[in-house]
Amino acid sequence: TEPTDDGAFALRVFPNPARHEATVEYHAAQPTEATLRLSDLSGRVRWQHVHAATPGLNQIRVPLRLGAGLYLLRLEDETGQRVRKVVVD
Repeated sequence: TEPTDDGAFALRVFPNPARHEATVEYHAAQPTEATLRLSDLSGRVRWQHVHAATPGLNQIRVPLRLGAGLYLLRLEDETGQRVRKVVVD
């Protein structure tokens, strides 16, 4: 995962599909506060975490104590937001 040309962060989630836990990995161009939200498809937030991002690579483990299905992981900071689909099996 590399930073994007506009300086915003790139985002990846692995493993995907996941069972008990997933890792979120992203690059931040500068120190910032990032909010991660994992929501089900009805929009209900199932997990949320505020992270003090540092310049460069950041990793966060996401507990997946959820039923099997498709979820959306949203990472938001002052540069914008990124969304990735997460499959829990």
